[in-house]
Amino acid sequence: MRDNCVALSVYADEEQLISMWQPDDDDLARLQAGGAVWLYVVGVAHPPVLVTTKNPFNETSTTKGIAP
Repeated sequence: MRDNCVALSVYADEEQLISMWQPDDDDLARLQAGGAVWLYVVGVAHPPVLVTTKNPFNETSTTKGIAP
């Protein structure tokens, strides 16, 4: 699985890292058919995570540093 890893643009501050993921057409079709989102954490300890569809930035802030 690690052979498929690529660089990921993230927003970072002292408390968190935020990345944005946009599903492609195949992902959307699976989700609309009742599919699930799977989260893989590499390692033996599982850090706290949050998966959401809500934008963590308010409308006046920027998502600079996060690739669309």
